[in-house]
Amino acid sequence: MEVFSYIEGFYNPRRRHSRLGNVSPDTYEKIHRETLTHIEVSGR
Repeated sequence: MEVFSYIEGFYNPRRRHSRLGNVSPDTYEKIHRETLTHIEVSGR
């Protein structure tokens, strides 16, 4: 449990990051996945 707490405290998937356009890593990953899915479906 200590390792999980350390990783969550260090990574913090909900904190916004300026390098990601001021969105959280979770939100950035969701947008990225949706973009890739759109590209695969449209063939572009």
